Amino acid sequence: MRLCFTRWLRRESRHWMNILLLSDDMQLGGVPRHVVDLANGLAEHGHGVIVCASDGPSRALLNSRVRFVALQLLQTGTYRKQWLGPTKAFPRLVSLVRREDIDVIHSHKRFTDLLGRAVALSLNRPHVSTCHNTFDDFYRLSVFGHQTIACSKSIEEMLIRRFHKKPESVSVVYVGLKHQADVSEAEQARMRSQLDIGATDRVICSIGHLSRAKDRSTLLRAVARLNEQNALQRVVCVIVGDGEEEQALKEYVRNRRLEERVRLLPGSTDVATVMKISEFAVLSSVQEGIPYVLLEAAWFAKAHVATDVGGVKEFVEPGVTGILVPPRDPEALATAIRQLIESPDKARELGANARERCLVQHSYDTFLRSVVEVYEKSMQSRRQ
Repeated sequence: MRLCFTRWLRRESRHWMNILLLSDDMQLGGVPRHVVDLANGLAEHGHGVIVCASDGPSRALLNSRVRFVALQLLQTGTYRKQWLGPTKAFPRLVSLVRREDIDVIHSHKRFTDLLGRAVALSLNRPHVSTCHNTFDDFYRLSVFGHQTIACSKSIEEMLIRRFHKKPESVSVVYVGLKHQADVSEAEQARMRSQLDIGATDRVICSIGHLSRAKDRSTLLRAVARLNEQNALQRVVCVIVGDGEEEQALKEYVRNRRLEERVRLLPGSTDVATVMKISEFAVLSSVQEGIPYVLLEAAWFAKAHVATDVGGVKEFVEPGVTGILVPPRDPEALATAIRQLIESPDKARELGANARERCLVQHSYDTFLRSVVEVYEKSMQSRRQ
């Protein structure tokens, strides 16, 4: 009892928090990027931050103030879950939370939501989760936190309607994008040379995991249609990402003889430079929240041709910041891509509007402040 009172008194006398950020992995992708930006921002504002996840290349982006603890939650060398991983991680996390006097546990995917919830309940600590995407599976395994952050209004609606979360326990917090360094003309020329793309060739791009949810097969079918229509003369589609669909996509490119029109690049490729040399970007997903890639493209004033799924329409406004098409519709996607290829001035106009919306709607400082407010709300509710 005396120890609990001492801990409570110490917490009440300080303005910063000790925060545990818990996620499946630190591979390349939107969620690891979200965790990195959040961890770095919280640490820069004086909070104590520990990130726990399976190790990966995104870990190198954490600044020196953030501590990283590796967990084995994925099978080695894959994106597949290590189903016994949470049982091994649980006692380590309980010990860590006690030793580091963690105030808030913040998990970022449903796999680690379960783990975070178990640790939080065992120690009576606040648990916050962030829901990054829309989905309609694994209802019984979707526990979320005492407070849940929805990255879009569509996710908020899903949490309340499908998962019966109380409205007062869900907060919409749009992702905030940190300042992105510009890309020099020399770097752009080097990228074109590496990809065997001529200085006058035109580029469009698509960035993200090569997974079924991202549905790159529909994009390639759209590209094949445009190629048959001779609409891609001196146009190259650059696709960046890793994932289980990689071999199938490469085989499709070979079978349809699209090697001159398509470049498939690993996820480690410099995305900023690819964005910079592109006229616009394409998102062909069948499920999304508000993906980071929309904001990254907008930062460089690049519009998106995107599928109308999840929270995408909260950023991509047809005819204003991009073009929306139905998912799984290669004909509609091809038509929209062709529209911007044939109207480069329109693509630039949409890109400029997208950048303006990104700066206003996705402020990094507002993002950090809003997340901290959710932490404080969660801590307050646990005291009552």
